[in-house]
Amino acid sequence: MSRSIRHRLARLLGKVVVLACVAPTALAAPSITAPTHHNGKDSAYPAVNYGSSQETAARIKNGEYLVTLSDCVACHTDKKNQGKRFAGGLGIATPFGTIYAPNITPDKETGIGNWTDEQFVTAMREGISPNGEYYFPVFPYVHFNKISKKDILDMRMYLNRIPAIKQVNKMPDMPFPFRLRQLQFFWRELFFHPHKGEWQSTPSKTPAWNRGQYIVEGPGHCGMCHTPINIMGAQLPQFAYTGGFVDGFHAPNISSSALTDKPLGQIVRVFTHGEKLNGGMVSGPMAEANSESLMFLGPEDLKSMAVYLKSVKSKLPPEPSHSDTIDEITGKNVFGKYCTGCHTTGAGGAPKRGDAIAWAEILKPGIATAQSHAIHGYNGMPAKGGCTSCTDAEIKAATIYLAQPGNTNSSPLKTPASKPAPKPLSLADGKHIYETRTCHLCHENGTQGAPITGDKQAWAKRIAQNMDILYAHSIDGFNNMPERGACVDCTDAEIMAATKYMVQKSKQGGDYKLW
Repeated sequence: MSRSIRHRLARLLGKVVVLACVAPTALAAPSITAPTHHNGKDSAYPAVNYGSSQETAARIKNGEYLVTLSDCVACHTDKKNQGKRFAGGLGIATPFGTIYAPNITPDKETGIGNWTDEQFVTAMREGISPNGEYYFPVFPYVHFNKISKKDILDMRMYLNRIPAIKQVNKMPDMPFPFRLRQLQFFWRELFFHPHKGEWQSTPSKTPAWNRGQYIVEGPGHCGMCHTPINIMGAQLPQFAYTGGFVDGFHAPNISSSALTDKPLGQIVRVFTHGEKLNGGMVSGPMAEANSESLMFLGPEDLKSMAVYLKSVKSKLPPEPSHSDTIDEITGKNVFGKYCTGCHTTGAGGAPKRGDAIAWAEILKPGIATAQSHAIHGYNGMPAKGGCTSCTDAEIKAATIYLAQPGNTNSSPLKTPASKPAPKPLSLADGKHIYETRTCHLCHENGTQGAPITGDKQAWAKRIAQNMDILYAHSIDGFNNMPERGACVDCTDAEIMAATKYMVQKSKQGGDYKLW
């Protein structure tokens, strides 16, 4: 029910209490009762039979609302491949390989139809499957551990009522030893067990604050996106909600330091209308969270979430030096702290440092234009890469450092615009790379399910996805295809050129020579 270890594919929150508020002296987690719900409003969620019993119907509706606010559908539906709701199959990229979300429909063979209630509770709150295997922390059991057992069982009651879909789960596509689930034992000892435990109210706080904390820390799992993580993919609690990166998008600071002067109504409009607090519209995973989850939630729930977040006082991550000097040391330091998440992985289409051809294209209008884009934001990149405390000079220095090909640890800072642009690779280059590197080994005979070059029918669906997706699959790996097609010394530009060549040979019509 959430995304990515490194870039966190996680999303956001909300919940409603209609029958009763959380009493200041309450010790148990508040139960969530849904108001008028989304059935009939949005075909994305399947209609269910609530039954004739008033008590049963209330619990199923409560479970439906919890599943909605937890945004389970976002990860357990492979929308890229027109997958059915809750049937799983979505590939979740991590630095250690790809993990595929499982089928959570009540199908008895491939879903969770044969699970007992206790097995479901253990899976949700402990991250342990019915056969005793540890779940990877891409699944936010660290947060779901806070949810009351009753609410967990209500979620199960709702999931039992959605259509059963037979779809076999995919095994993780991870190299040894990362695919060994036993290794999660050590991660859990370090990062889960010290923080586990069902949510408890704080009597000195208001009902709205308590309700908001339960939402944010529990089913909403907001920290999956909005809290910085360490190298092991665990959240850093001292920096809670001060910002992070998800799939190449900046998840902003939503702690007290950023929200103190923001009215509750303005914060709520981020969720209901997609309006950023500082102007503009939300995009990426947050836009999906709004459309799949937040738009269906009650206003009091959204307000309670804002009340709690405005109270969270966290230590801010280390800030840059606030230098007004454009030099290599400044550029390298800012890059190391704020830019590596996207510009070393290519997340969100960000050009990687050292990819001379990609940067040559960006620098055609001149380094000043690239620096302006970095400062003010451009396409999927937020203003200043999300570093709200960086000076313009620091961003300019980081842009120059990023744009320099090769290792600049000991070289003087130079403006890349003064260097001759590398020659773009042609289709002839792509053909040479295809024939002399690893591409032809699979694409000539269909090894491991690879589409054969020239098979127009096999390539038609792939070409229809658009080239950006094909490039991403070729570079990052997809299904049985390893990263870069197992070509350890190929650059991104070379992989892209070989991909263009294969598409040119396999097209149904049109000419791709101008790509």
